[in-house]
Amino acid sequence: MPGRGMVKFEYRPDVDGLRAIAVLAVVLYHLGFDTFSGGFVGVDVFFVISGYLITGIIKRKLAEKEFSLADFFLRRVRRLLPALIFTVACSFVAAFYLLPPPEMKDFGGSAIAALFSFSNIYFWSGSGYFDTAALSKPLLHAWSLSVEEQFYLFWPLFLIAICKFRHAAGGLILAAIGVVSLALSQYVVNESPSAAFFWMPFRVYEFSIGALLAWYGLGKSAPGMRQEFLLFTGLGLIGYSIFTFTEDTLFPGVSALIPCLGAALVIHGGGAKWLGSLIRNRAMVFLGLISYSFYLAHWPIIVFFQYYNVDAASTVQTLGLLAASLTAGYLMYRFVETPFRSARFRSKGLGAMAAAYSAVLALLFFPAAYAWSSNGWTWRLPEELRKSVEVMVEERSNYWRDAFANGGSFSGNGRKVYVIGNSYAVDIYNSLNALDGIDARIDRSTGHECFAMRIPISADISFDCEDNFNQVLNTQGARDADYIVFTEKWRIELGSDRYLRELQTTIEAVREINPQAKLVLVGPRQSFRDKPVYQRILDFGRLHNVDKYLSNFYAHPMPAVEQFDQDLNNFSASVGAEYISTIDLFCNEGLCRVTTPGDFMIYWDAGHWTNSGSEFFAERLVESGYADIFRD
Repeated sequence: MPGRGMVKFEYRPDVDGLRAIAVLAVVLYHLGFDTFSGGFVGVDVFFVISGYLITGIIKRKLAEKEFSLADFFLRRVRRLLPALIFTVACSFVAAFYLLPPPEMKDFGGSAIAALFSFSNIYFWSGSGYFDTAALSKPLLHAWSLSVEEQFYLFWPLFLIAICKFRHAAGGLILAAIGVVSLALSQYVVNESPSAAFFWMPFRVYEFSIGALLAWYGLGKSAPGMRQEFLLFTGLGLIGYSIFTFTEDTLFPGVSALIPCLGAALVIHGGGAKWLGSLIRNRAMVFLGLISYSFYLAHWPIIVFFQYYNVDAASTVQTLGLLAASLTAGYLMYRFVETPFRSARFRSKGLGAMAAAYSAVLALLFFPAAYAWSSNGWTWRLPEELRKSVEVMVEERSNYWRDAFANGGSFSGNGRKVYVIGNSYAVDIYNSLNALDGIDARIDRSTGHECFAMRIPISADISFDCEDNFNQVLNTQGARDADYIVFTEKWRIELGSDRYLRELQTTIEAVREINPQAKLVLVGPRQSFRDKPVYQRILDFGRLHNVDKYLSNFYAHPMPAVEQFDQDLNNFSASVGAEYISTIDLFCNEGLCRVTTPGDFMIYWDAGHWTNSGSEFFAERLVESGYADIFRD
């Protein structure tokens, strides 16, 4: 019999119902249903459930002197790895046919990270969970599995130590760990939101909330109105998070307490007679049972469909994706998860299971490593595209690092040119650096969320554009430069009237700190919508007439870009600044180049240039005479 303060872990359909809520929230959020803007909190609900179940199981087995680390890890392996391995393997097949080399290279890295439980670190080192680039990462969702698996590595050892040396104070220790983790998470989410989101130590407090329920035997309260109230409140907190949180919510940190405490209340009050039927009915229990496989299947299906379909999914297609994810989840649960948890496989020893899994992992590891090391299997491409893609993939990873590594003081060798702007300014810096007699510098971006270098593009932007711009002005490079070049992702959709008024103030601020410098504005370039340019080129399959083909995907109508270019040219003349028209150099008769004369790609995404693109722009500056601006 379980002792006092111990939960007897019989099967609980209400916990499966809670799993169903969590997985539905995540999937509907990923499918783009605006109502479920905070559906990402479903992962946090899963963390609470895991903390509750794992702590309860370990504590009970320790009390009964039946706990074995080998048995614990073997159970976790059987529970998690088969479906994960199957997901990675199926994704590999789809990736081979659908992913272009840059994404195939990233997929290879993410597959290795998923198989060896460091997906959270892998994706943290790249970009954030909410980035638009997430739609190109079929295994992004594996980050949460890695967090759980890392938690499983240390938590049993921690509980063994508590039960052996500090059992009486165990609950207080668990609570203290949770408080420390929460405090760290709240601090880090303000300093580095991506680290707070992905790193396991900043999520431990979510597991510890469930762990405290198990430690104090609060798994299920006695039936009655108290139980109804607990369940109602818990569901309300989860629902509030799902329907009101957005990508702009500071998360996790304190915000994550709302869905996590809601999950704890649902676990505690899950036996409620009346409200409990909402989560204990057959449909919810079924979804809960297949929730792990459903979760694994849904995101690759969504991502690969977007690659295949190109355009945003229609309502009918979105419902089809939901149905496909459910079907795939059920099939994977029925034919992958369930067999590996059967008595037949439970009878296999640790050595036999380790050997079998090692062999399967090796079969996936080596092609994944090859995809990573070979720049995404460029041999799949036609010969005319291969060399261009190989160069672009190789240089993309160092794009930002190489530019900003050369900030700081001028070398004194050539005319001192200081470039100010957002990420698009890196392209111009690269071009100017390729010109003889120019000593170019760029220290930092003015921010992609800002226009006219210092104004937020919308009222809900938290980035301090003005302060960042002032820091740019306070650099030695801005004060010492002979020429100051302005460029950015000119936001044509904002219109030229307000833009130019704000730009006037920006120029006045620059002239205050360096009145002797000659000012140069580099105008807008045509950019592209929906997919990176190189993906469009690969879709087209050849370079002949590719400029014409790509004109179907311009981000802005060509007449609007040309008008903005002319307005910016006139403005430059009115404020005594020189002007370089990118449209004049790269476009002709309404078509803009996307490859160089040597058949190398100019763009590596929807708007940024490759090194080849920047070098070609430098050549065009010389050919057109624009380079003479820097020789006066």
